[in-house]
Amino acid sequence: GNYSSGQMAVRTRLDGSARVGGIGHVFPVGCDVFVAKPGFATQRIRYRDLCPNGPEGCERLFAFDLVLEPLGQ
Repeated sequence: GNYSSGQMAVRTRLDGSARVGGIGHVFPVGCDVFVAKPGFATQRIRYRDLCPNGPEGCERLFAFDLVLEPLGQ
């Protein structure tokens, strides 16, 4: 489908996983993923890292192990 500059927010489950449903059969082109937790630096996973070969070669399911960095006090 076609996507304009829409926004979506999803909370994680207790195990840290999250699911974004209803986005169609193709990961939205140009959509970066941000991981935010209060007290920690927000992390960005860029579309080009998720889909290095463009939309045709993009995996819709992915997993990342992130190390959260506390914000300076």
